Amino acid sequence: MKIFERTLDRRIREIVKLSSNQCGFVAGCGTIDAIHAARLLVEKHYGKQRPVDLAFLDLEKAFDRVPREVIW
Repeated sequence: MKIFERTLDRRIREIVKLSSNQCGFVAGCGTIDAIHAARLLVEKHYGKQRPVDLAFLDLEKAFDRVPREVIW
């Protein structure tokens, strides 16, 4: 299964371009990186006295809890 997963992942990444802001499903980029990026964004807006709305979602294993019938 690992070979199939790697092949599928490689082919999908050739088609889908991820933003540099993307942290989910990116090797070496985890929750800590997302928190740091959010903190920098808040500091930037705070320094300019501009309002900022922010939502942080950690969906680790979220789809493991949803029945497959609901997704498909």
